[in-house]
Amino acid sequence: MGNPEDECTLTRLAAGNTNRLYCLSRARGDRYLVREFGTQPALKFDRQTENVMFERLSRHGVAPPLVSTFDGGRIEGW
Repeated sequence: MGNPEDECTLTRLAAGNTNRLYCLSRARGDRYLVREFGTQPALKFDRQTENVMFERLSRHGVAPPLVSTFDGGRIEGW
């Protein structure tokens, strides 16, 4: 059995314009924004470039911390 402090809940938030957004909450109080990128073919976003720019903004304190990226999205600090 795992440590109860490591337990997580994932709650869907109101949809963004092009993304699905979730709040990932850990029992010990940490919260994160999970952003699942939209895949509508009409949207011509370069998600790789978006993640690079988000990381730069995050590094300079202009955007929330970048926790991780994954195929189809990223995890940001709350």
